[in-house]
Amino acid sequence: MIKKIFFLGNLVLMSNFFCSQVQIPLNSTDKTSVNKWTIAKFNDSLDIQKLIESEDYFSSVNKDEIKSLNLSKFNNVTFSLYQIFEEINFNNTFIITSNIESKTESKYSFIYNNVDMSSEIYINGEKALLPDGLWNLKFEHLLKKGKNRIVIVGKPNGSYKSSFSLKINDKKLAKIKVKVLKENLNPHNNGYFAIKSEKLLQFFQLDEKGEYEISINPGHYRIYSSNGEYYKWTENLSLLENEILKKEIILDQKSEITGTVSTIGSGNPHPGIKVSLIDSKTKNVFFTSTTNSSGKFIIDPPFGNWNLKINDKNNKDIYYEKNGDVIEFKITRNSSSAKNNNFEIPTQVNTSWGKVTMFDGMLSNSMQKTLISKKDILYFATFNGLSVYDGLTVKNYNYVSGLPSDPISIIFEDKDEYIWLGFRTKGLIQWKDGEIINHFTKEHGLPSNIIASINQDNDGNILIGTSKGLSVLKNKKFTSYNFTNGIGDGYIRCITVIGNNIWIGTSNGLAIFNEGIIKPIDIEIFNNENWNGRNINVIKKDHQNNIW
Repeated sequence: MIKKIFFLGNLVLMSNFFCSQVQIPLNSTDKTSVNKWTIAKFNDSLDIQKLIESEDYFSSVNKDEIKSLNLSKFNNVTFSLYQIFEEINFNNTFIITSNIESKTESKYSFIYNNVDMSSEIYINGEKALLPDGLWNLKFEHLLKKGKNRIVIVGKPNGSYKSSFSLKINDKKLAKIKVKVLKENLNPHNNGYFAIKSEKLLQFFQLDEKGEYEISINPGHYRIYSSNGEYYKWTENLSLLENEILKKEIILDQKSEITGTVSTIGSGNPHPGIKVSLIDSKTKNVFFTSTTNSSGKFIIDPPFGNWNLKINDKNNKDIYYEKNGDVIEFKITRNSSSAKNNNFEIPTQVNTSWGKVTMFDGMLSNSMQKTLISKKDILYFATFNGLSVYDGLTVKNYNYVSGLPSDPISIIFEDKDEYIWLGFRTKGLIQWKDGEIINHFTKEHGLPSNIIASINQDNDGNILIGTSKGLSVLKNKKFTSYNFTNGIGDGYIRCITVIGNNIWIGTSNGLAIFNEGIIKPIDIEIFNNENWNGRNINVIKKDHQNNIW
């Protein structure tokens, strides 16, 4: 029998029926992500223990239900099984296999993540002890010298968008054991603390004893915690490879800086304004707070000398001053709260706002997205259809007008003034002046009918973000890319065109797309764990060409 291998991007479809013909891929403990797997989907009930013992994983599986993936050139990969298998339901079971080679016999720390799938992990036939939960499930297991067989048995559940990732903690990581006490020396149980580096601030939840242990990349950090009344920042901490640091923090500081941002003359509050705490010597930004709906801000500063600064809509720096002098806040152990540090600035809003509701004829008060067109017409994407407001009257379009009976999740206007409507489960509509021009679905080449984002590149091609990848519509033909091409987990949340680059945000990661080439962007975090900050919903460029 001749073994045939078909290549489709990074996805290799193995044409075989017997275990002897399926090569289990080999990973190394030198890599922190296990990114080579052979995956099979079964439709029948399995005797798991018998299967694990025999290692005859694939003898009864149809060749179309076996996928072998080598994504070793990417660092942070979520394997989104629903993007490579057409149908997933509660009758399915996934057998996910790989080998890991270790240079020595040693105990390793693993991090496992899974969504919409209950999992069991077997290493060399022995069941690993997984904690309860879905994300960042940490467990340790002994690996023998040489090749070690990893088998994940996954049972789909939930919405059946099953996905997983397995990572190996780098043995060079340092470790911080944090304990936070309130001002009365009782544990800050189930409270929160943050770790701050030069570029990142990330929060974690303490346990019942007010404690938390985290492995972390060597570097320079500060730790912060607050109970709403008292807070504390640590001094600068420097951590070396393999260093273990125990840090006890007592919340005994009450030196917050508070104030408001309002409009000159009217005194109207300015919500959403960024107020930055600036090192008065280096002029570096240490921390940024955002004003609430009442224009108020609160900042908890560490010991040191600080200024306050905001940026107006023209990107001009406005420091907090009195009588023309920039105010310096000197924070020491004995400092008290600094209140009523109020900014008055010109209005940051370029227009006035009215109110349009169902009483004016709209289909719903619940908006998914809104759009102001090139002709200054307002489009409202609602749960019940499309409402269009020209400043005087509202016109509505729904299933009676031929639109799908489905919530509209995204709305976009292209360069030719066509309106594109993305639906939650019913595909993509091209629309103009009340007429449906095209209705695109999976039957026309879309990878999914779940549309989450739409944009247009500089060549006029329409870019569609779906739950199963990015699709480019050119000359009425779709070209699609998913997680196997390096686009995060493949669930495209947002698309932003900046110059010739197309920035793509996913549920787990960021990538740049340019002329068919995809470059994943590694988002620097403290360790190898998954982080909610990798769920990218909005991408913008500021006046200084920084990408946010």
